[in-house]
Amino acid sequence: VVLEENSARLSGGAYFLEDSCKSDVLDFISQCLTTVGNKAKCYGAEKASIPTQLLVKHQNTTMRGQNLRVTITPLDHFGHTIACQYRAFDYQIVAAPMPSKNMSCLLLDRDLGTFRRAMTNVTIPVAVSGKPGDECWISIQLTTPLSSDILASTDINFLLVKCGIGYGAFDNECHSCPPKSYNVYPDEICRSCPTGASCDGGSGIYAQKGFYLVQRADNPAVYDSYKCEPGACIGGTPQQINQCALNRDNVLCATCPKSYTIINPEGLIAALLLGVLFMALYLHVSVMG
Repeated sequence: VVLEENSARLSGGAYFLEDSCKSDVLDFISQCLTTVGNKAKCYGAEKASIPTQLLVKHQNTTMRGQNLRVTITPLDHFGHTIACQYRAFDYQIVAAPMPSKNMSCLLLDRDLGTFRRAMTNVTIPVAVSGKPGDECWISIQLTTPLSSDILASTDINFLLVKCGIGYGAFDNECHSCPPKSYNVYPDEICRSCPTGASCDGGSGIYAQKGFYLVQRADNPAVYDSYKCEPGACIGGTPQQINQCALNRDNVLCATCPKSYTIINPEGLIAALLLGVLFMALYLHVSVMG
């Protein structure tokens, strides 16, 4: 049998499989049907089916207390992206725990959301709880509100890790450091912003005008603030912790580049006054002479 030059409003110009695709049915169709020149507006010009697969992308690790970001795209049996709803009802994404593989990693919310549109690269947060080092296993499932049947599913696993830069551990979870605090090392606490520094929260810390920030040699997670010579330190930015005035460099902006020298303003003024006095005395002697 040849099916040719048919068109479908949504998908499967030649034929559309409404049920789960059993191997014997597919073998029969592939042997008995030939499709040529068929069209569909949405996906699967020649042949299509209901969603039967999930293409899932996710990070390999996530911090404790932070949601894992999972990107989901349903596919039909033939590998086509489900670019539109194949029926006039919603998709429902559910996360199911896998107790046989999980040790102390807990799934906090099973219902990941209901979608009234095509699900192409939809990113969903998955909330889990556990301790650093736990390996989590979760089954991501696609269903519909009209049926408890699972249309498609896939298993994912990831590792819970320590708190990262910009986060601090509190109550066994990782939380972003609030404004007026900072953290620049993994699995450290959020530290109070030192005097002479600005802290925007997270890992952001930079020197204010007139100050210079230095990491402690025995604990690089801590910044100490030091006053500079007047005019030497012009203050940092979120992109650069310390900044020196023109032709100043090194710690505390205390030195000059090669071919430059530091001039004491008070000494310069005294030298200028002495020069003016000497010139006046010279002119006076010349006139008297």
